[in-house]
Amino acid sequence: EQKARNLDSGVQDLFGEDMMLTYGEQGRYKYFDSLQCLSLQDRLTKEKETLGLYLTAHPLDVYHKELKFLAKSRIVDLRSSTDEQVIVGLVVAMRTMKSRKGENIAFLTLDDKTGRTEVSIFAEIYESNRDLLHKDAVIMVKGSASIDDFTDGMKMRATQVLSMEQARAKSVKKLKLNVDQKTLAPNFAKELASILTPFKGFDGQGCPVVVEYCRAEASAEVIFGDEWRVQPSDDLMQDLRDRYGSERVNLHY
Repeated sequence: EQKARNLDSGVQDLFGEDMMLTYGEQGRYKYFDSLQCLSLQDRLTKEKETLGLYLTAHPLDVYHKELKFLAKSRIVDLRSSTDEQVIVGLVVAMRTMKSRKGENIAFLTLDDKTGRTEVSIFAEIYESNRDLLHKDAVIMVKGSASIDDFTDGMKMRATQVLSMEQARAKSVKKLKLNVDQKTLAPNFAKELASILTPFKGFDGQGCPVVVEYCRAEASAEVIFGDEWRVQPSDDLMQDLRDRYGSERVNLHY
């Protein structure tokens, strides 16, 4: 469109025609079909980097299908109890300090779209999870909740902290891919193997992979052997969804 306007008006493009995308014979830009949209996670990261805020969604939306399995409670539903409760939230603020014994303590403010709560993380738990504890991280926290005397809201003391990938790996039963006869590529087996290989688990680690194949008159499930167990990381899930569609790739808990 820019090129056509320039030709009509006689204006010379500042960057020259060499900077334009090559226009194909079919009236399409060459290589356009190979371009991929940013994933929701990447888009939100870039929004925060550019604007200083999340514009189009909340980071928890990336995991919306999984939250009901991983987060046993919502922040708005937390109640004062010695029983452990589990929440998943976005770290929106964090501060650290030294205890009287000289140990590191972290205080996080977690947001899960239903509310916010402060989570205290002491000594050993803090040291073993230091890499996970930073602003804009999405984490799962297990711990006891009590009433905060200063805010009259709820606060938690963590007994366990996991990244979303760690929480997923502990609970997921299988990774399932749905394909059908109409869309199945001739080189499907080789293509799928190349996607899965970098994420294969070792020594029985990871979750099983199941492919459900459907055609008009029948359907069947193919359960891959233990040597094809995979670590269900965000990168693997995104690679599979980019190739086969987000609705065809699911984790079963």
